[in-house]
Amino acid sequence: MDKKRIAALAIVLVLTVGYYLYDHSKKTTYEELIADLIGENEQVERILVYSDIPYITKSVHTEIKSEALIERFLTIQMKMKEISTYELPLITSTMVFETDQGTYNMGFDGNSVMIGSNRYKITDDYINAVEMILFSENLKWEVTEYTPFDWH
Repeated sequence: MDKKRIAALAIVLVLTVGYYLYDHSKKTTYEELIADLIGENEQVERILVYSDIPYITKSVHTEIKSEALIERFLTIQMKMKEISTYELPLITSTMVFETDQGTYNMGFDGNSVMIGSNRYKITDDYINAVEMILFSENLKWEVTEYTPFDWH
């Protein structure tokens, strides 16, 4: 082989490995995100959920105090990949984790989760497991004024 072909193959190999490492670095799980968000020595006391009603300046709100249900929300099994904040539709729901040491917000929609300025697309399911649990539980929802959370 001549030097040009070897150099071209080396460049292709470096680019391929680089892309793989870059792509792999963006992969995570919901549990890892929650572990990074909430300290391991913190106890979640309750979860508040706010969801916007489209085209209306009102939201629905529920409060979760059940330890078993809180544990379900902390241990959801979902594979995720970091994406651009603007890649999917706007975030329409917010989950507020209130612990014995602080409060943490997570935005979500049907197929993504957003924490701070980072957004993660669910890669192993069609629908967000957070929403699936919310829909499957018999929770009491109340209509409230528009919430101040802005995930834009």
